[in-house]
Formats: sequence, structure tokens, C-alpha cells
Amino acid sequence: MAGGKALERARKKYKAWLREGEEISYPNHFFVQLGVCAALFLVLAGLRNVQAEPVQAALAGLRSVATSEVELSPGIGKLEFVGNFVPESVLVYWNAGAEVLEAPFADAVLLTEKEGWAVFEGSGALQAGGEGVVDAVEPCEGGYQLTLRYDNGLVCTMEPLQGVRVAAKERVHLKQTVGLAKEVGQACQVRVQVRRGDMALDAKAWLR
Repeated sequence: MAGGKALERARKKYKAWLREGEEISYPNHFFVQLGVCAALFLVLAGLRNVQAEPVQAALAGLRSVATSEVELSPGIGKLEFVGNFVPESVLVYWNAGAEVLEAPFADAVLLTEKEGWAVFEGSGALQAGGEGVVDAVEPCEGGYQLTLRYDNGLVCTMEPLQGVRVAAKERVHLKQTVGLAKEVGQACQVRVQVRRGDMALDAKAWLR
């Protein structure tokens, strides 16, 4: 008799579990969103190493769309599932490789490193090391100080600049001209500090 009651209680719990399970459902448009996200990942994987500025700008737009709650169309809905369903390791790849940046000159030579600052020498204009925004443009001893906040989480400060070609809050793209460094003899030199949070990084940790 006791065994029969126990079996009946187990049967009722099982039925209740099934009813709860029936209430579980995927988000609206989930499978369509999944297909769109897969297509975006494939495009990024194929083009992430193409350095042409228009291509990099387009990729930055794709990353922004896929990681934001953007309403693409009534048939697709928002790509709001990305942060919840895509593995973190895949999202790191999605963000174009981790925390690396291009050097400040196209022909840059690293001269010295001291107290978190790296001194580079080169010719031509200063360039953005990746995709990001201008955090600040401020006067400093000898010219201007430019701080860029990159999409990969790194913050880069360059000084002294004799001229700045961008404004605060402006979007910048990989290898875009952002300013002019001070001339030292036959070349130009600039001090660069790259930070992750409050920690300054050695050049070998961030330099592409």
C-alpha cells in the first residue's frame, strides 16, 4: 500500500515536471536570428584580415549590429540572443582578435619603454591602431594629447602631437589618420601609453 502511494506521488511529480517543461520555449525568431548570426560570423571570419579601411569599417558595423539589440526586420526581430547563446570564446574571436593594435606610424620603430610609456619613431601621419572612438583631445606640454578608446577594450594615449585630425567622440577606423607627431631631427616621435583598465601594458603585449 505504501509502495503504491509512493508510486502515485512520483507519477504526479513527473506529470508536473512535464507540464513545466511544456512552458519552455525559444525566443521569438530564434532560429532565423541564429542563421543571421552564423552568416555574420562567416563574413567576419573571411574578411577580418583584410586591412583596407572600407572593409574594416564594414566589419565594425557588422559587429555592432550583431552584439546589439537591433531590430533588423519584423521577420527577424532583434539579435538579442547573441550575448546569451554564443559561447564567450566565440565572442572573443568575433571582437577581431583580442587586445592588439597597430603601431602609431606605418613604418614605426620602437625606441624605448619606460614607466608604461613607449616611444615610437617614424614618418608620416599618426594612425589609429584599430576600431574605436576619440575619448579626449587635450593640451599638454609641447602640443596636444590624444586618447583613443578602442572597441577591443584598450585605451591608447599619444603625446605630444603638433596637430590633431579628429575630435572628441568621433569614430575612428583602423589606420585612419588621427594626428601629426612632433618632428625630432629627420623623423617624428611620439610617446604612447596603452592601458587595459588602469594598468599600462608593455608594447609587446598589445603591438600587432
